[in-house]
Amino acid sequence: MSVLVRELPHNTARATFRRDAEEVVGRQVCPDGSVRHVTGMRLVLLRDPSQDRGFRLLTAFPTHIEPGEPHQPVHPALDLLFGAYLNQEWPEHYRDWPAAVAHWAAESPGCQPLALAELNALLTCTDAEIAVALARCDCAYDAGGDPGGVRGWLQELAALLRTMF
Repeated sequence: MSVLVRELPHNTARATFRRDAEEVVGRQVCPDGSVRHVTGMRLVLLRDPSQDRGFRLLTAFPTHIEPGEPHQPVHPALDLLFGAYLNQEWPEHYRDWPAAVAHWAAESPGCQPLALAELNALLTCTDAEIAVALARCDCAYDAGGDPGGVRGWLQELAALLRTMF
């Protein structure tokens, strides 16, 4: 646990980690409908001063980790936003995705400029590269019904972030 605590952002209420358990921990349904066994876990920790190391486990769920995938997120601010707030449990906690983003912004002061920069860089990628990045961040928001699809939703998210700082 001490390794995880050293990696935590110092000014956020939550932190996420993806680790390979090196054994099957669950199954995941892929966009094409196929099912695969997964060995990865995403842990979401919540800052809690009453705990020995200052954090407690909020939730954990299976995730797919590609062989050789780096342990550190490529998009750290988006990884926190998507992995801790727009993960598979988000509909149970928020009325809509802007509410989840607002909660993330309130609990993660100063992360908005980095998230916006990461989003702007992501929007220069191909749709396939965007899909991989969102999967690595464990983003569970389905933008398929949004105007413009995933790219349109990311542009809406960027517009919302610009209003937050």
